[in-house]
Amino acid sequence: MKRWMAKLLLSGVVTLALLCLLEGVCRLALPAPDKVRLPPKEQGAFRVVALGGSTVYGTPIPEFGIVAMLEHELEQMLDGARLDLINLGKPGADSQAVLARLRQALAAQPDLVIVLMGHNEYLDRKGEHPDWRADLLDRARGFALGRALDSAAARIRDPRQARHFVMPDRLEPYDRASAWFQGRQERFRRSLLEALELCQRAGVPILLCTAPFNLADWPPVHEDIAWASPIPAYDRLLADLAEQIAEGRLEEAKQRAEQSLSQYGEDAMLLYVKGKIAQAEARDEEALELFRRAKDLDPYPWRALTLLNDMTRSFSGAAGAAVADVEEAFLKAAPGGLVGFDLVADNCHPTPLGSAVAAAAIAGRIRELNWLPGLSAARAPKELLEDYLGGLNPPGREAELWLEWRLQNALYCMKSPFYFFSASMKYLDDALASHPQDWRLYANRATVHWLEGRIEEGRADLSRALDLKGGPLDVEDRAVTPYLKEALEKARQGGA
Repeated sequence: MKRWMAKLLLSGVVTLALLCLLEGVCRLALPAPDKVRLPPKEQGAFRVVALGGSTVYGTPIPEFGIVAMLEHELEQMLDGARLDLINLGKPGADSQAVLARLRQALAAQPDLVIVLMGHNEYLDRKGEHPDWRADLLDRARGFALGRALDSAAARIRDPRQARHFVMPDRLEPYDRASAWFQGRQERFRRSLLEALELCQRAGVPILLCTAPFNLADWPPVHEDIAWASPIPAYDRLLADLAEQIAEGRLEEAKQRAEQSLSQYGEDAMLLYVKGKIAQAEARDEEALELFRRAKDLDPYPWRALTLLNDMTRSFSGAAGAAVADVEEAFLKAAPGGLVGFDLVADNCHPTPLGSAVAAAAIAGRIRELNWLPGLSAARAPKELLEDYLGGLNPPGREAELWLEWRLQNALYCMKSPFYFFSASMKYLDDALASHPQDWRLYANRATVHWLEGRIEEGRADLSRALDLKGGPLDVEDRAVTPYLKEALEKARQGGA
């Protein structure tokens, strides 16, 4: 028995040693997840680090993003000083991920930290429904060996298969009464507090920014939702209201919307429709309040809640901290405060003009605080944008960027959970006006037509895409035509 136990113990020690060896090798071969490596700071340079999610990163085209515009404007406002502005925005990053990047960035001796976050607090639904298997997998990914195995498994799968693009059968709304949902709000507050404490200890000022969003032109998620208590004929009701508004039957639509709200409670989409009616009747203040309520009650809260922006504002009096109210700048820039597609391309990512509005607000706040000495006054956003676009190189670069920006916005709008097909079609049509020979645009137009049940239009667009491409389309290529596979299946069911 003792010999058996000794052999078992020896096997365990050898196995553990091998695992430790493999872990060491993997740590050398694989970089740590989200490792930030910044170049040495140049002597005399003023280093600014911008942190946040995709809004800071510049989704979908960083060249049209807030940080690119801000860098351009600060360089124009400077009087001989050297600027070193580093964009550490990461798509999908929530406040905890931003905080992790801030810890690393402070080691690079920034002179100013800018943080804009809030849209992604509910993007990652891990923990909403406890799952020991998912928790175990997350823990395994904390080790380099676990990441290596996960990477190897990903290579075995078809790399073109992007799982987040696949359309679910039904969408599960967030449970706002859950402890998980409420806990995310408290986590955001704690992240802000810790960010301030880290910067205070490092002696680095921090500028917190409120998050902008689309209020007037971006409806709450309302299609294919698995409601616990479904509203009878919900889709028909919304279609009727849209028809009444389009035909100018506003009083009829208003009465129908109010009746539905009294019957079904504060449904986000019905509040949004009521806001569109108020907007059509030039009752901007009422419309703004309705749009804000609709945004805050969105079944998929992928726009910063008013509560989160208010938390950000509450830290304006902290030592070494200040707030740039970017949300307020967008409200002032939009007629009646009704921020729409002119300033925000989708739910939360600014248009180039919106990026200029944000950049001007942030640059102006830095000048007010005298955190970067020698700054002249910030320019108006439209002047800033015109000057920035005029300086793009090489010649023709601007046209290429606009094409990619419109295409990526079209793909974003059509994806789950939004299914905002009319917005996708608008971006595709705008892109086709300047690039009528791009097969990708027709392939995605076909996708939208088929998903909307317009079989003949989809067939015509697909035929055009095939002609321009000169060969068959790959329905598994989710990066270029993310929903073409599902659209084809729906078209076949419709008799195509």
